[in-house]
Amino acid sequence: MLKKYISLPIGDFCYDAGEGTLSVAKGKEPNEATDSLALVRYIEHPATQKVEELLKTSLSTLVLQVTQNCNLRCDYCAYSGKYYNRVHSIKRMTLDIAQRAIDFFFSHTQDSRDVVIGFYGGEPLLEMALIKECVAYIKSAYWGKSVSYITTTNATLLTGEVVDFLVNNDVSVMVSFDGPKEIHDINRHFENGRGSFDLIMKNLMQIKERYPEFYAKIQTNTVLAPEEDYSCVKEYFDADTIISELSSKLSLVRPDDSKVVVKYSDRLLEIQNEEITKVLLWMLKKIRKDQVSKLYHSYNLSLRQKYNHLYLYRHKREVGHPGGPCIPGYKKVFVDVSGNFYPCEKVSECEETRIGSIMNGFDYDKIVDMLNIARLTADECSKCWCFTFCNQCVASSMEHNKVSRDKKLSMCAAVRANTEQFLKEIAFLRYFGCDLERAEK
Repeated sequence: MLKKYISLPIGDFCYDAGEGTLSVAKGKEPNEATDSLALVRYIEHPATQKVEELLKTSLSTLVLQVTQNCNLRCDYCAYSGKYYNRVHSIKRMTLDIAQRAIDFFFSHTQDSRDVVIGFYGGEPLLEMALIKECVAYIKSAYWGKSVSYITTTNATLLTGEVVDFLVNNDVSVMVSFDGPKEIHDINRHFENGRGSFDLIMKNLMQIKERYPEFYAKIQTNTVLAPEEDYSCVKEYFDADTIISELSSKLSLVRPDDSKVVVKYSDRLLEIQNEEITKVLLWMLKKIRKDQVSKLYHSYNLSLRQKYNHLYLYRHKREVGHPGGPCIPGYKKVFVDVSGNFYPCEKVSECEETRIGSIMNGFDYDKIVDMLNIARLTADECSKCWCFTFCNQCVASSMEHNKVSRDKKLSMCAAVRANTEQFLKEIAFLRYFGCDLERAEK
């Protein structure tokens, strides 16, 4: 579609959206020793030397795994048994461990004015007594901080006093909800096989009636399983009178460290491309926002963020690291039921990804190693044109609870393909005059 040469900066290189090729910018030469477009000489994350300082004073989010149990048995769940290491269990966090985790967290927030406390499971609302005790403890012991609370729930227990407590404490709620009954109930069911759709809808309607302002702030997360009819899911979220009022996002089943192959159909990719095209047309003011599926409204923000990222690195550097890893523990520290620390809830809870505990504090050496995961594939990464946009972290490098060089490299083709698609979309928008810094949000 783009016949004219449209170049986008990637370090010292230009991406030609018309030809789909990367070339050296004017006046620059490839690294003759490697015959590649090397972006860095040595792999090191820019925050490496500041890790300990940041973690001692600037933590921002604590996520407590209050239970590993759940009243549902969703087929694609990380605890379903289809992933290595994680399974459902009756383990629950004690008040002592929760308070010690909270104390540790707040003792490392000196430079953080606003902090977030999250409650995670399993199904966290199974442990409402513990959640209430945690909130009461924080309010009594750490009243000088601005504290926000969040939780992710399957919504089957969102009733009565539970809802009253969440409303009164302004807890942000993310509901896992997969769309129409015939699709939702396939994967999101109780242990006896009974679907959860009817109960969830009943609970949501009651919340809407009792607390309309709180209801309007609830978000939903839809996990699209490979075998599901995505077009049906999309139409449901755009049309249902109860769900359509809520902010929604779409997630795919994670392939990281899965025991089964996760493969989506070509039809899903076709529909996704159609929806992304609508987002681009909306950003160009050719169609209205309400003509875009609400499941893709956030794609606008994603494009903006990536566009801004284009200009972060304009020159070759001696030292650098691909863009994927966050600083483990810095933006979020995930504490399991036993008091062990992990970078987030997306990684397998195993020795390889453990970054400390309430007993021993942070393991800074482990954190630095995890932050610099690209050293595992340093030669390949330093020569890759996609260096700046790579989103791989330790979670995508895990295989059978071990960090795997081969697994990490196996993800590279998909990362480059996704990046190339993004570059084409940005070039398309710029070509037709879209001001990405001022386009409608």
